[in-house]
Amino acid sequence: MTEAKLVLMRHGQTKDNLDHVDTGQNDVPLTAEGRKQADMAGLMLGNIRFDKVYSSPLSRAYDTALLALESSGKQKHLQNGDGTWKVEKRKEIIEVDDGDLTGRHMDDPDVVDYFKKAVFDKAPPNGESEKDFVARVRKFYDDEVVPRLGRGENVLIVAHTGTLRALYIAMGLTPQPEDGQPWKNRKKVYNAIPVINEYKDGVLTGSTVEGADEVLGKKKPQQKKPSAKKTGDPKP
Repeated sequence: MTEAKLVLMRHGQTKDNLDHVDTGQNDVPLTAEGRKQADMAGLMLGNIRFDKVYSSPLSRAYDTALLALESSGKQKHLQNGDGTWKVEKRKEIIEVDDGDLTGRHMDDPDVVDYFKKAVFDKAPPNGESEKDFVARVRKFYDDEVVPRLGRGENVLIVAHTGTLRALYIAMGLTPQPEDGQPWKNRKKVYNAIPVINEYKDGVLTGSTVEGADEVLGKKKPQQKKPSAKKTGDPKP
């Protein structure tokens, strides 16, 4: 029997999150609260020994990964001799490119109008369609992640709201929208809250660790489990 864990996590809080700005692929740092959230996430993950860690190349995701690994206290095998961490940055899991909408407030009339009419296969001006975005994330998942799970490796991916939603599609946990249709029923994604997916002989199930206070010993963490979904056969 092959068992593994795939943990997905969004970066910690940024000022753009607080200000309701469409960050897209802009590189903005974590706030002090965001760094605290990343530390808390590490405590949530302290009982998992990771074999591989991937991050978006944007600093808010990469720094979240580094802070979480440090605070977990259980990942020293992923630390280099100079104290740096073995976190692989991958451009395939960077946030969707929102083109001309990037950096604009979510209440901006142009932004509101675009998202009101948005469909899966149409890109914003000078941006990337959600269809193309999901395709690049899916290729990363199929080529990099599935083989590792098939070998029984525990994998951590730290990225963005859009990336995690695209991964849920790649994993078969949510359906992919049809061309010409909006991307509905998007899962809520919280800052620096790990989503732990159990892998067992080709089957993935999702469960969410809900809250740092529970992990710090006040209560046993609660978990929600959707229906299981069989993955594709791992590639050699």
